Amino acid sequence: MSQRFTPIFVVFLFVLAACGNNSPDAARTAAASTLDAQLVEAQAQIALQTSQAEQATLKAELQGLEATNEALRLSGTGTAGAEATFETIEPQLISPRGAACRIGPNAAFAKAADLGAGEAIAVIGRSSDGEWWQVPKPENAGETCWVFWDSDLDFLGDVYNLPFIDGPALPTNTPAPTRPPGISLNFIQENTCSGSVFFMIAVTNTGPETYESSLINLVDVTAGGQLASSDGNNEFLLTRSSCPKGASTLGSGETAYLAIASGAAPNGNTLRVTVRLCTENGLRGNCISSNTQFSN
Repeated sequence: MSQRFTPIFVVFLFVLAACGNNSPDAARTAAASTLDAQLVEAQAQIALQTSQAEQATLKAELQGLEATNEALRLSGTGTAGAEATFETIEPQLISPRGAACRIGPNAAFAKAADLGAGEAIAVIGRSSDGEWWQVPKPENAGETCWVFWDSDLDFLGDVYNLPFIDGPALPTNTPAPTRPPGISLNFIQENTCSGSVFFMIAVTNTGPETYESSLINLVDVTAGGQLASSDGNNEFLLTRSSCPKGASTLGSGETAYLAIASGAAPNGNTLRVTVRLCTENGLRGNCISSNTQFSN
């Protein structure tokens, strides 16, 4: 790298030789033009570096060229086009393979946009831990997003002196509300199974638990007294026309049918069905009860 700008000495030899001629202004102008080209080359080289050490070395060489250019400028032959410096190159990053740009400086944040592969984008600042870069959102320059400092990133300009910026705080996870245990009952119809008449009761599990056993009581509200009772496992029938026995469980959000013998209930009387469901076989575990009334 130390030989990249050795042509500068040729420039000075050219200037010294030109001093013996009758056109010193022409010699200085020629030297300045050659120096301009070298400055452009130096700036391009710095922009392509990904290592801080290489950037520092090139920066020192560029500063030497700038000093020479300043001397020529003061003599009346420097040009404004050669006055760009390392610091005036806009800080940018390039992801050769593309990268996700997130709402905040953490992988837990949702992705806000994608950076195109090989696309240069301005860099605004760094996260407080130095691991993320804040950039304008590609689809909306008025908003920003954050890119993780991957080893593949290339940088242009003096990105390491950008300010540290506090990103948004991670949202707290609010657990979904837990539904309380619950069941709802509805009388559906009469059903005949093996010559016996059953009342079919639809039961819906509105809570989070799964039930494995049931107890059903049928009471004549009008005349008073219990007409029938049934308890056991595998009582959850899949359809309203099914006959006992049925499925072994009633899961959360599911609807099944329970059958209770009519017990020769008088027509026109008001009847009440009480259902008790438990989370374990044999009416053990957590249990819940509900009832419904209907006319026979």
